[in-house]
Amino acid sequence: MSRPKFSAKHDQGIADNIGPASGFAPEFMCSAHGCPNRWSVEGGGSGHGRLCSAHAWADPHRWPEITQQQQWDEVERAQRRAVPEQPRHVDHARVGAWLDRRVTNLRDNAESNPKAWAIRLRDRELAGEKLHRVEAEAWRVALAQPAPNSTPTVPLKAPRPFNETERDEA
Repeated sequence: MSRPKFSAKHDQGIADNIGPASGFAPEFMCSAHGCPNRWSVEGGGSGHGRLCSAHAWADPHRWPEITQQQQWDEVERAQRRAVPEQPRHVDHARVGAWLDRRVTNLRDNAESNPKAWAIRLRDRELAGEKLHRVEAEAWRVALAQPAPNSTPTVPLKAPRPFNETERDEA
């Protein structure tokens, strides 16, 4: 459920209504603004009231930095306590049956034409489907077809074997 807009008054009202049953009543919390910790030191070294040990022995000008670190630590602790998402159930019998059908299909196609996979890929590409570069190159190599927009290559002649007598004659 989401609210249409942020309301500081609404949020502060909820925060003020948290009672002692939750353990987060304002009288038990550190008096440094925004600190998520309960107080543990009365007065501290600065005489600023009830503070947590992190704020009690630090200079007041460092309190915002300390509060931010305490909030980050609280978030990290909450994330570690979070229950990980359970993996979804896998119906192994159904997956096994699908694999059996797939292997049988591949075996049948391989017996009839060993390059059936290349023909299927070629047909998919000619029908307009965008294949991965590796798939397109694989079927072209298997069926000995050049890539589109490629310049035809002239096969090189095999070099003649070097003959020692030809060099001497020249």
